[in-house]
Amino acid sequence: MLGFVTFVLFHSTVYAQPYSVPVVTDVAEQKEIATEVLPTEEVVPPTLIIIKRPISSGYRHQSARNIDTVVLHSAFAKGEPNPYDPEAVIRLFRQYSVSAHYVIARDGVVYQLVEEHSVSFHAGRSLMSDGRRSVNRFSIGIEIINNFEDSPTEAQYTSLGLLLEDIRTRHDITHVVAHKEVAPHRRSDPWNFDWERIKKE
Repeated sequence: MLGFVTFVLFHSTVYAQPYSVPVVTDVAEQKEIATEVLPTEEVVPPTLIIIKRPISSGYRHQSARNIDTVVLHSAFAKGEPNPYDPEAVIRLFRQYSVSAHYVIARDGVVYQLVEEHSVSFHAGRSLMSDGRRSVNRFSIGIEIINNFEDSPTEAQYTSLGLLLEDIRTRHDITHVVAHKEVAPHRRSDPWNFDWERIKKE
């Protein structure tokens, strides 16, 4: 059960203008609202769906900070019946006291675990190419749910592109990097990621 969930939906060409939708607590009602916004009978532009799913650990609250970097990760819940279940991935984060600001599920739905102004513990010991350390301090972490063999889905690439556009409306993002770039001796993700699908700076 997700508890209180806020739907925030963005049109593909009007990223920063949210539709007027209520706060809902029932999963079936969530799907009904999403269907009303995205009728399956019609061809509609890609839409970003963000579900607020606050995590209870793995971050440090902060009222404001300067953000210029986005770090892309991969994650899955090894050993779970469905390793791609977002809730299973979130449970894994809690187990290790880590988090990410956003998690992108296989169907393209985005879960926001941490507010952008707070510091998510997603990059660990890390170093940027410009010499800055502790990348968590000035970055937003995005986890893409996939494993070592599978690539991100089309829906994930679409949502990631829209999410990056949305983030750029609030922050002057000058770097979009892989986790393996800032922690090369520890990490190899995001796995099987096609960087041509996004504009990497």
